Amino acid sequence: MSESYARLKDLDPHAFSRARSVVSRQVENFPEEALHVIANEVIARVLAQHNARVRGYTEPSMAQIDEFCDALVSPNENDAAKMMDDVRDHGGSLELIYLGYLAGAARRMGERWENDTANFVDVTLATGRIYSIMRGLSKLFGPKTPLPKRKAIFASVPGETHSLGISMATDMLEQRGWEIDLLVDRSHEDLLTAIQAADHTIVGLSASKSESIVPLARLCVALRISTPHVFIMVGGHLTTLETDIGTLIDVDLTTNDAFEAAERLEMVVARL
Repeated sequence: MSESYARLKDLDPHAFSRARSVVSRQVENFPEEALHVIANEVIARVLAQHNARVRGYTEPSMAQIDEFCDALVSPNENDAAKMMDDVRDHGGSLELIYLGYLAGAARRMGERWENDTANFVDVTLATGRIYSIMRGLSKLFGPKTPLPKRKAIFASVPGETHSLGISMATDMLEQRGWEIDLLVDRSHEDLLTAIQAADHTIVGLSASKSESIVPLARLCVALRISTPHVFIMVGGHLTTLETDIGTLIDVDLTTNDAFEAAERLEMVVARL
C-alpha cells in the first residue's frame, strides 16, 4: 500500500485494500452493463447516507468537489487519497470527508454522467475509488453500542428461487440458540430496508446460480455503505460454481456447507 493511503488518518488499511482489489476484479470480469448497475448503486447509497445524517460542518464548495472528482479519475490512483490527506491536515473532520467530499463527488459524478461530461470509464473509476475510501473509513461510522451477537438475518439474493440450503442453515443455527430472521423472495430495496431496520451483526446471503453474481454484488455494495458494521457471509451453490467469488464480491466469508457456516459464525460471535 502506498504511503499516501497508509497515512490517511483513521483509514482501515485492510478494508480499503480489500475493497480496491474487489473493484479492480469486477472491472476486469464484469460486463459494462453490470458495472453500470454497481456504479449507480454506489452513487445512490452514498447520497442516501449523506441525506440521512445531520451535518454540522461547512459543505465543500463546488470548486472543491470538482477538484476532488478530477482526482478520483486521475491516472494516479493516489491523488484522491492525497487530497483527503490535505483536508485532514488542515483540520477537516471525518464527517467532512465521508459525507461532504465523498457524497458530494458521488452526486457530481452522477451529474457529469447525465450531461455527458464524464464517460463510463470515468464514472466507474471514480465510484470504485469512492467506495474503497468509504470502506476504509466504515468502522468509524458503525453503531456506538454493542449489537446482539447471536442474531442474524439470512436472505436469498433477489431473483433466487432456491431456498432449501438457507432454510437448513437457519434451522441448524436456531437449534444452537440463534435468532434468525429468514427473508426469501424479496426485492433489492425490500432487503435493504429489512436489514437496516433489524440492525443485526451478521447477514447471510444465499445464491445458487451464476446469474446471481451481479445482484449479489449490487446488494453487497449497498450493504457495505448503508450498514458498514455488518459481517456478510455468502453461501449456496454459487460458491461452488464460482470458486473465486470471494475476490469478486466484498464479503467476509463464503461457504457452501451449512455445518461449516454454523461453525464459522460461532467463531465470528466469539471474536465480536
